[in-house]
Amino acid sequence: MIAGMGDFRDLAIEDATLKFWLPDPVERALEDLAKYYEVSVSLMVRILLADYVYGRYALAYMRENRVGIHRRDSDPPLFSRSISSRAVKHIYRVPELGKNIAPIKVWVAQRMKDDLQTLADHASVLLSKFVREIIVGGVLGRGTLPERPGSGTVQPLPAAEAWEQGQDVPMREVDRTEIGELIDHEVETA
Repeated sequence: MIAGMGDFRDLAIEDATLKFWLPDPVERALEDLAKYYEVSVSLMVRILLADYVYGRYALAYMRENRVGIHRRDSDPPLFSRSISSRAVKHIYRVPELGKNIAPIKVWVAQRMKDDLQTLADHASVLLSKFVREIIVGGVLGRGTLPERPGSGTVQPLPAAEAWEQGQDVPMREVDRTEIGELIDHEVETA
């Protein structure tokens, strides 16, 4: 059965980004799940997406064989950069997306992003909305999601939609302690 799904090695190369927003309660529940399973929030998101796209059997295979999203040789995250040893002032900024909206930016394999896009296209919804539905359903259960036609879900603010599409949005400065609670943020060095 696994042989028909192809090689999962390419899922270990996280070279594409997914940007979406979640309601704050869902983000907090996602963080709790990541702590419970002793994984990063980013890996928890990739696990939920892989479970949805490739199935639990494939996910178990990847974990058992330490391939795909569960590879052995963890490369450093793409956002890591070494900083010179001289004193540097850091300014922490997060997207200003509006009340009760948590920005999520996660690196995934291009194959997974392409497969998610195909499924989103089939459902006639934007990729970011489709991914949000997967995460909300995976964290709180599919019964928490209304049907798509006439959906009663929280409507994003224009800034949230712009951020998901990779457009510039207003940023607000936060202190370092708040960064630990946020999944997406930028650090500006001065």
